[in-house]
Amino acid sequence: MAGNITRLYEQGKWKKWVVPIIAAATLITCFQQIHAHNYNNINIFRYSSLHLLSHQPLYIEYPQSYFDYFLYHPAFTVLFMPFAFLSPPVALCAWICLSMIVFFRTIQLLPGITGASKKIILLLVLPELINNQQYVQTNIFLTSLMLLAFIYFEKENLFWAAFFAVLAFCIKGYGGIIGLLFLLYPHKLKFIGYAFLWGLLITALPLLFVSFHETVMYYTDWLKMISSDEIKEGMSIVGKWGNTHTSELLITITGLVLLILSIVSCFFNPIIRRTFYFRGVLCCYLFVWVVLFNRAAESPTYLLAITGMSCWLILDGFKRENSWMAGLIFLVVYLFPSDLFPPFIHHFFRTHQLKPYAFMFFFIYLQFQLFYRINKAVPLEAV
Repeated sequence: MAGNITRLYEQGKWKKWVVPIIAAATLITCFQQIHAHNYNNINIFRYSSLHLLSHQPLYIEYPQSYFDYFLYHPAFTVLFMPFAFLSPPVALCAWICLSMIVFFRTIQLLPGITGASKKIILLLVLPELINNQQYVQTNIFLTSLMLLAFIYFEKENLFWAAFFAVLAFCIKGYGGIIGLLFLLYPHKLKFIGYAFLWGLLITALPLLFVSFHETVMYYTDWLKMISSDEIKEGMSIVGKWGNTHTSELLITITGLVLLILSIVSCFFNPIIRRTFYFRGVLCCYLFVWVVLFNRAAESPTYLLAITGMSCWLILDGFKRENSWMAGLIFLVVYLFPSDLFPPFIHHFFRTHQLKPYAFMFFFIYLQFQLFYRINKAVPLEAV
């Protein structure tokens, strides 16, 4: 069996089917969501833009238009405006298709890996991409923006690296974590200056349509919203184990300590800073960390973690222990909750939502691997 798979991979015929499979899955998902009239999330985005233009509050309930709250950065209302005047079906299809095109193009731009490896990444993340399409989420765009920031860091183009990092923050605040990678690259002050400039420009976008006073009000309301329990979900380690404010604080502090130690260890080791492998692995680490220690993480948010793990697999190689680890994650996250398994199995995995535990297991493995190799200061040719 393994020999047949290896032979098929080496022949390369599978590669020509990747793009058609992704395109077909995207179109089918669009038709499914239109048939199901699944317009709630797209309406949240559409009406937020219309509310801004009407000088109405953004962060209150509008049950006559949609369910749930608008939780995004006020500038998102301006960024989404091209879709706001489309009908719900057209806006939904345009949003899903555009997000997939951007994601696909972003994966193509990833440095340091082969074209075949990029197609493997696309196949590995495809189920989670479809999950995000069905929820009509912003995570596909968010993942692309975070990857683009890394890509432009690698190109040493700090102007655009800062732009994509700030834009990721303005889609969902925690996306800005990718900006921490600037510590591994030269001209750090230049990056900070560009980030400050882009932050001012993007933050000021609502001023194109509302007064300064209203803009301040929107940002005040947004800060209150993202710090409230309205955004707390149960799909992260914080959500699973942070049942009290004390336990949530302890988990968050633990995560921050591990994050700081990882970044500082890389920052103070010039061999690591000069090695693409370590920069890439730290990027993957951030993609997983920001989901596990995120009180607002939902099931679709795991697109970030899946993307991080898939890129790590390519960087570190399909070694036996890595393959077993990834195989276990994909079983728990993709296959066991599906209808491919008997009802008692997929019911158990859907009921107990084991994604956070599966990725916590992977995070511990990745953290240990990162610290071990940082301490060894392994040169590129030895990795």
